[in-house]
This record gives sequence, structure tokens and C-alpha cells, in this order.
Amino acid sequence: MYRNTMRCSEEDYYALVCAVERYLNIADDPDWKIICAIIGIEEEEDV
Repeated sequence: MYRNTMRCSEEDYYALVCAVERYLNIADDPDWKIICAIIGIEEEEDV
């Protein structure tokens, strides 16, 4: 899972993720490394 490192609400954050997916036209198979780089999120490691 990914965590919000931006200063916005969770609703705005996930709306942005969806917008990025739509923009890149990869909603069915998103490349999270690219999305993370664009919107500044970090992958949480499962402990």
C-alpha cells in the first residue's frame, strides 16, 4: 500500500492518483514507480 506524504486530504490524494492514472492511460496496469515519482508518495514496507 502507499501512504500520503503530501499535505492534502486523503480524498484529494486518491483523486490525484486516479487523475494521474487516467492521464497516463494506465488505470488497468499502473506503473506505480512512475506515479510515485510524479506525485511524491512512498511505498510502505510490509512488516
